[in-house]
Amino acid sequence: MKCKNCGGELIFQNGMGICENCKNTYHLDYGFEKTEVYICYTESDAHGRRTKDSIMADELYQKLESKKIHTFYERKSVPSLTGDDLQAANYQAIYHAKILLIIGASADHFEHLMQKYTEYFSEKTVIPVYTDIRPEELPPELNRVQALNYNTIGAEADLINGILRLLGREKEIKLEELHQRTGKRKKIVVIVLSFLLIIGIVVVAILLLFRESLVD
Repeated sequence: MKCKNCGGELIFQNGMGICENCKNTYHLDYGFEKTEVYICYTESDAHGRRTKDSIMADELYQKLESKKIHTFYERKSVPSLTGDDLQAANYQAIYHAKILLIIGASADHFEHLMQKYTEYFSEKTVIPVYTDIRPEELPPELNRVQALNYNTIGAEADLINGILRLLGREKEIKLEELHQRTGKRKKIVVIVLSFLLIIGIVVVAILLLFRESLVD
Protein backbone atom coordinates (compact mmCIF):
# COMPACT_ATOMS: atom_id res chain seq x y z
CA MET A 1 0.00 0.00 0.00
CA LYS A 2 1.03 3.59 -0.64
CA CYS A 3 1.24 6.60 1.65
CA LYS A 4 -1.44 9.17 0.73
CA ASN A 5 0.98 11.96 1.66
CA CYS A 6 4.03 11.13 -0.46
CA GLY A 7 3.22 7.87 -2.28
CA GLY A 8 5.89 5.92 -0.40
CA GLU A 9 5.56 2.26 0.61
CA LEU A 10 3.94 1.49 3.96
CA ILE A 11 5.42 -0.97 6.42
CA PHE A 12 2.95 -2.37 8.96
CA GLN A 13 4.14 -3.43 12.39
CA ASN A 14 2.25 -3.94 15.64
CA GLY A 15 -1.02 -2.77 14.15
CA MET A 16 0.37 0.47 12.69
CA GLY A 17 1.63 1.45 9.25
CA ILE A 18 4.70 3.67 8.80
CA CYS A 19 5.70 5.31 5.52
CA GLU A 20 9.31 4.54 4.58
CA ASN A 21 9.75 8.07 3.14
CA CYS A 22 7.89 10.65 5.22
CA LYS A 23 7.31 8.50 8.35
CA ASN A 24 3.56 9.22 8.40
CA THR A 25 1.68 6.68 10.48
CA TYR A 26 -1.57 4.89 9.64
CA HIS A 27 -3.95 2.51 11.38
CA LEU A 28 -4.05 -1.03 10.03
CA ASP A 29 -7.48 -0.51 8.45
CA TYR A 30 -6.08 2.22 6.14
CA GLY A 31 -6.85 1.44 2.49
CA PHE A 32 -8.96 -1.64 3.13
CA GLU A 33 -12.23 0.30 3.32
CA LYS A 34 -12.15 0.49 -0.51
CA THR A 35 -11.92 -3.29 -0.94
CA GLU A 36 -14.53 -4.55 -3.43
CA VAL A 37 -13.33 -8.09 -4.10
CA TYR A 38 -11.67 -10.43 -1.62
CA ILE A 39 -9.87 -13.47 -3.07
CA CYS A 40 -10.10 -16.65 -0.99
CA TYR A 41 -7.49 -19.24 -2.00
CA THR A 42 -4.89 -21.69 -0.71
CA GLU A 43 -1.35 -20.32 -0.93
CA SER A 44 0.76 -23.43 -0.20
CA ASP A 45 0.29 -27.19 -0.35
CA ALA A 46 1.22 -29.71 2.35
CA HIS A 47 4.87 -29.55 1.22
CA GLY A 48 5.08 -25.76 1.36
CA ARG A 49 4.98 -25.35 -2.42
CA ARG A 50 2.98 -22.61 -4.09
CA THR A 51 -0.35 -23.94 -5.37
CA LYS A 52 -2.00 -23.63 -8.75
CA ASP A 53 -4.77 -21.86 -6.84
CA SER A 54 -2.33 -19.09 -5.93
CA ILE A 55 -1.23 -18.68 -9.55
CA MET A 56 -4.88 -18.43 -10.66
CA ALA A 57 -5.53 -15.89 -7.89
CA ASP A 58 -2.52 -13.85 -9.03
CA GLU A 59 -3.74 -13.77 -12.63
CA LEU A 60 -7.25 -12.71 -11.63
CA TYR A 61 -5.91 -10.11 -9.20
CA GLN A 62 -3.90 -8.49 -12.01
CA LYS A 63 -6.92 -8.52 -14.35
CA LEU A 64 -9.28 -7.05 -11.76
CA GLU A 65 -6.85 -4.34 -10.68
CA SER A 66 -6.31 -3.39 -14.34
CA LYS A 67 -10.05 -2.62 -14.45
CA LYS A 68 -9.71 -0.49 -11.30
CA ILE A 69 -11.60 -3.02 -9.20
CA HIS A 70 -10.17 -2.79 -5.69
CA THR A 71 -9.10 -6.34 -4.93
CA PHE A 72 -7.48 -7.95 -1.89
CA TYR A 73 -5.08 -10.80 -2.67
CA GLU A 74 -2.96 -11.60 0.35
CA ARG A 75 0.24 -12.46 -1.54
CA LYS A 76 0.32 -9.04 -3.28
CA SER A 77 -1.83 -6.80 -1.07
CA VAL A 78 0.05 -7.34 2.21
CA PRO A 79 3.29 -9.20 1.35
CA SER A 80 5.19 -7.94 4.41
CA LEU A 81 2.60 -8.74 7.09
CA THR A 82 2.71 -11.77 9.39
CA GLY A 83 0.98 -13.03 12.51
CA ASP A 84 -1.69 -10.87 14.15
CA ASP A 85 -1.13 -7.98 11.73
CA LEU A 86 -1.77 -10.25 8.73
CA GLN A 87 -4.89 -11.66 10.36
CA ALA A 88 -6.17 -8.17 11.15
CA ALA A 89 -5.53 -6.96 7.59
CA ASN A 90 -7.45 -9.94 6.18
CA TYR A 91 -10.34 -9.25 8.51
CA GLN A 92 -10.52 -5.58 7.50
CA ALA A 93 -10.43 -6.46 3.80
CA ILE A 94 -13.07 -9.18 3.97
CA TYR A 95 -15.29 -7.02 6.18
CA HIS A 96 -15.42 -4.25 3.57
CA ALA A 97 -15.48 -6.49 0.46
CA LYS A 98 -18.73 -6.88 -1.45
CA ILE A 99 -17.67 -9.96 -3.41
CA LEU A 100 -15.80 -13.13 -2.40
CA LEU A 101 -13.95 -15.07 -5.09
CA ILE A 102 -13.48 -18.66 -3.90
CA ILE A 103 -10.63 -20.05 -6.01
CA GLY A 104 -9.64 -23.71 -5.99
CA ALA A 105 -7.91 -26.37 -8.06
CA SER A 106 -8.92 -29.33 -5.89
CA ALA A 107 -11.92 -30.50 -3.89
CA ASP A 108 -9.78 -30.59 -0.73
CA HIS A 109 -8.80 -26.96 -1.11
CA PHE A 110 -12.44 -25.96 -1.55
CA GLU A 111 -13.37 -27.84 1.63
CA HIS A 112 -10.65 -25.99 3.52
CA LEU A 113 -11.88 -22.63 2.19
CA MET A 114 -15.44 -23.49 3.21
CA GLN A 115 -14.34 -24.07 6.81
CA LYS A 116 -12.49 -20.76 6.80
CA TYR A 117 -14.94 -18.43 5.04
CA THR A 118 -18.49 -19.85 5.17
CA GLU A 119 -19.43 -17.51 8.04
CA TYR A 120 -19.13 -14.54 5.65
CA PHE A 121 -21.28 -15.99 2.85
CA SER A 122 -24.60 -14.60 4.02
CA GLU A 123 -23.35 -11.01 3.76
CA LYS A 124 -21.39 -11.25 0.50
CA THR A 125 -21.83 -12.24 -3.12
CA VAL A 126 -19.91 -15.50 -3.54
CA ILE A 127 -18.36 -16.53 -6.87
CA PRO A 128 -16.56 -19.92 -6.97
CA VAL A 129 -13.83 -20.24 -9.62
CA TYR A 130 -12.52 -23.77 -10.17
CA THR A 131 -10.17 -25.77 -12.37
CA ASP A 132 -9.06 -29.42 -12.64
CA ILE A 133 -12.22 -30.69 -10.91
CA ARG A 134 -15.82 -31.41 -11.91
CA PRO A 135 -18.62 -29.06 -10.80
CA GLU A 136 -20.21 -31.84 -8.74
CA GLU A 137 -17.05 -32.05 -6.66
CA LEU A 138 -17.64 -28.56 -5.27
CA PRO A 139 -18.86 -28.39 -1.64
CA PRO A 140 -22.67 -28.54 -1.19
CA GLU A 141 -22.63 -24.99 0.23
CA LEU A 142 -21.77 -23.72 -3.27
CA ASN A 143 -24.58 -25.53 -5.11
CA ARG A 144 -26.83 -22.48 -4.86
CA VAL A 145 -24.41 -20.16 -6.66
CA GLN A 146 -23.13 -20.14 -10.24
CA ALA A 147 -19.57 -21.49 -10.36
CA LEU A 148 -17.11 -20.54 -13.11
CA ASN A 149 -14.83 -23.03 -14.85
CA TYR A 150 -11.52 -21.19 -15.23
CA ASN A 151 -10.56 -23.32 -18.25
CA THR A 152 -13.58 -22.21 -20.28
CA ILE A 153 -12.82 -19.89 -23.19
CA GLY A 154 -13.70 -16.33 -22.21
CA ALA A 155 -13.98 -17.19 -18.50
CA GLU A 156 -11.89 -14.22 -17.37
CA ALA A 157 -13.91 -11.73 -19.43
CA ASP A 158 -17.19 -13.21 -18.18
CA LEU A 159 -15.99 -12.99 -14.59
CA ILE A 160 -14.81 -9.38 -14.88
CA ASN A 161 -18.02 -8.28 -16.61
CA GLY A 162 -20.10 -10.06 -13.98
CA ILE A 163 -18.21 -8.30 -11.20
CA LEU A 164 -18.58 -4.92 -12.89
CA ARG A 165 -22.34 -5.50 -13.09
CA LEU A 166 -22.50 -6.43 -9.41
CA LEU A 167 -20.64 -3.21 -8.61
CA GLY A 168 -23.07 -1.14 -10.69
CA ARG A 169 -20.53 -0.35 -13.41
CA GLU A 170 -22.42 -1.62 -16.47
CA LYS A 171 -21.47 1.49 -18.47
CA GLU A 172 -17.85 0.33 -18.51
CA ILE A 173 -18.91 -2.97 -20.09
CA LYS A 174 -20.84 -1.14 -22.83
CA LEU A 175 -17.89 1.18 -23.48
CA GLU A 176 -15.54 -1.80 -23.73
CA GLU A 177 -17.89 -3.57 -26.14
CA LEU A 178 -18.17 -0.39 -28.22
CA HIS A 179 -14.38 -0.07 -28.24
CA GLN A 180 -14.01 -3.68 -29.38
CA ARG A 181 -16.58 -3.24 -32.18
CA THR A 182 -14.85 -0.04 -33.31
CA GLY A 183 -11.51 -1.83 -33.27
CA LYS A 184 -12.89 -4.67 -35.40
CA ARG A 185 -14.31 -2.20 -37.91
CA LYS A 186 -10.94 -0.44 -38.17
CA LYS A 187 -9.20 -3.78 -38.79
CA ILE A 188 -11.70 -4.65 -41.52
CA VAL A 189 -11.19 -1.25 -43.19
CA VAL A 190 -7.40 -1.65 -43.05
CA ILE A 191 -7.61 -5.16 -44.53
CA VAL A 192 -9.93 -4.00 -47.36
CA LEU A 193 -7.77 -0.97 -48.18
CA SER A 194 -4.63 -3.12 -48.13
CA PHE A 195 -6.29 -5.62 -50.47
CA LEU A 196 -7.37 -2.87 -52.86
CA LEU A 197 -3.88 -1.37 -52.77
CA ILE A 198 -2.34 -4.71 -53.68
CA ILE A 199 -4.83 -5.15 -56.53
CA GLY A 200 -4.00 -1.63 -57.74
CA ILE A 201 -0.28 -2.35 -57.72
CA VAL A 202 -0.81 -5.60 -59.61
CA VAL A 203 -3.02 -3.88 -62.21
CA VAL A 204 -0.46 -1.11 -62.72
CA ALA A 205 2.32 -3.67 -63.07
CA ILE A 206 0.31 -5.63 -65.65
CA LEU A 207 -0.46 -2.45 -67.62
CA LEU A 208 3.21 -1.45 -67.65
CA LEU A 209 4.24 -4.89 -68.87
CA PHE A 210 1.54 -4.78 -71.57
CA ARG A 211 2.69 -1.33 -72.64
CA GLU A 212 6.32 -2.43 -72.90
CA SER A 213 5.29 -5.44 -74.99
CA LEU A 214 3.43 -3.15 -77.44
CA VAL A 215 6.50 -0.89 -77.76
CA ASP A 216 8.70 -3.85 -78.53
